[in-house]
Amino acid sequence: MAVTILLNESVGSNRCVPLWCVQSNGTSACTNESGATFNFEIGGVYYGSGGSLSAVSANIGLYTCIFSASKLSVPGVGQVMYSSGTALPVSAPFVVIPPMFNRLISVATCSAGGANTITLNSVETTTADQYSGMGITVQYRDGTYQDNVIQKYSAARVATVYNSWVSVPVSGMTYWLQPGGAHAWSTSTISGIAAGTYSGVTLGAGNFAPGVYSGVSFSIRDSGIATTSYQLGNYSGVSVEVKNGGIQTSSVGAGSYSGVSLEIKTGGIQTNSIGSATYSGVTLGANPVGDKTLYSINSIVPGSYSGVSVEVKTGGIQAASVGKGVYSGVSVEVTTGGIQVASVGAGTYSGVTFGINNIAPNVYSGVTIDGAKLLSTAGERSIASSLLSTSLGGTTPRLVQHAFELLRNKVTISGSTMTVFKSDDVSSSWTATISTGTATVYGVAPGLA
Repeated sequence: MAVTILLNESVGSNRCVPLWCVQSNGTSACTNESGATFNFEIGGVYYGSGGSLSAVSANIGLYTCIFSASKLSVPGVGQVMYSSGTALPVSAPFVVIPPMFNRLISVATCSAGGANTITLNSVETTTADQYSGMGITVQYRDGTYQDNVIQKYSAARVATVYNSWVSVPVSGMTYWLQPGGAHAWSTSTISGIAAGTYSGVTLGAGNFAPGVYSGVSFSIRDSGIATTSYQLGNYSGVSVEVKNGGIQTSSVGAGSYSGVSLEIKTGGIQTNSIGSATYSGVTLGANPVGDKTLYSINSIVPGSYSGVSVEVKTGGIQAASVGKGVYSGVSVEVTTGGIQVASVGAGTYSGVTFGINNIAPNVYSGVTIDGAKLLSTAGERSIASSLLSTSLGGTTPRLVQHAFELLRNKVTISGSTMTVFKSDDVSSSWTATISTGTATVYGVAPGLA
């Protein structure tokens, strides 16, 4: 008979499976196995080391396999296994059950199964409907398990269950039977409950799938339905309590709202733009200036405006440029320095004054020159300088200035060379060769007056 151990048993003395170890002759006791490691499997899944052996009576080869607490976290039927250099391979059965041992009716292995049936072990009763309404749990080969409820039990030990099995039970799988309603201890998940009539069944649900429910009663806890959002839809006969502070929203979507009150915080509704539309009963707040209310607009887009008054602040309309166009009744104030323009296009200009830094070389017709400025001291010097620097020709340029220097500046003759000095009477301006006759010229010294 299998030793029964509770799931996650915390008491060490309740996690023991007895084991008898003999030598290779099959009769002599193994007396030195205490402290050795044993292995185990549950539900056909091998888990390796389970703990160590402790001697009960080494002289007769009787030991107990003491499980580590962490090894018994999976329910099901299993066995401990041990062998050593002196001990023959030996095993002993055990079963791990949830902590409702006093509620269990049977723990055994099945002989067959179908999509929604299971053939129980031969140890079970052959009385029809004896197990109808009871709970049954099946342990699968991979260690997982599934809860179900027996709908019908036959004399052939075939139990028909309400919900289809996740995997069809096969011979050798472990199952355990419980009285009806004894599933409260189970931590397994039932993927779906088949349509049927259930009596005395309590369900805990974390979520209800969208659908239409008829004849279903829901018990709402004291705190009501706690939800962070309501899905888009039509709700009838639903009361919603709004906490202090109202409904907090960063935006109100486009739509028609009836009987809705909105509280606008200080500062009004902040908006970057007002779309083109007809607005009725809408008040816009602007910045008060004196006895007027103004709207601060950085730019007015091109368009036709009717019934719009625009007040221009002191300083006029500040514009970096005035676009090409026809303006009527517009006054433009030009700041100091005049209108700065790189070029003046061809055209007829009336009443326009231009300041010109330079007149490019060209032929100009119908142009008036200011004579007073031309004959001013600066103008006279400019004309005289231009005349004196005029070349009279020759290989070495003969300037008009050279002729005046001979009449007014210092001139000396040395041999056949005549030197004409500049106005400082020190620096030579130009020289000439003198041819002499019977007369002798010694020089000309006009002085520095």
